[in-house]
Amino acid sequence: MLTSSENRVCEWMSVAACILCMLCILPSSASAQISEVSAGVAPVGKFPSNGGGTYVLGPVVTGSISGSVTPRFRLGAELVGSQFYRRTQAPLLCPSGIECLPAYVGKFSGLIDLSGAAQIDLDPGRRFFLAGGLGAYSLFLSRSQLGIGGSAGVGTIVPITSRVCAVFEAKWLELFGASEGPAKLFPITAGLRF
Repeated sequence: MLTSSENRVCEWMSVAACILCMLCILPSSASAQISEVSAGVAPVGKFPSNGGGTYVLGPVVTGSISGSVTPRFRLGAELVGSQFYRRTQAPLLCPSGIECLPAYVGKFSGLIDLSGAAQIDLDPGRRFFLAGGLGAYSLFLSRSQLGIGGSAGVGTIVPITSRVCAVFEAKWLELFGASEGPAKLFPITAGLRF
């Protein structure tokens, strides 16, 4: 049975999945509009010292929609959803004179991030790009936290058809002011751009 915190994460992940699906099926009103959806893993970085436990990487999904400002520069919005586990040592009552091996408990956690995003192409063929963004996140641990997050990353695009490309991206996501949980995530994703 899921705890109330786990139920909140599942609800938010369901909302994120619906929004990502809408991003994929939105018709382009202009040739300059781009929709993108990706999935991958998000290794978890250092966490504040008062957070306790060890955080384990989990799945991540991203979706974005953007429009061209110049031929090599785009602005848009990005949604990131990630799940991960917090591994903490469980307290044990051991009989005196007997050494007990440590036991660990895995706690389900998650993150939703919605941000404004920018992307600039590094080459005339538009195969390599830099990306960055700033927005709000909600982190679900023993309690929910809202805060500001920033991201930066690099990626490459491989054309599949005239309208569809494969996208590979590695990012750094910083959670400013997180009082509990990881302060950094490093999403590594592969997906499609329309």
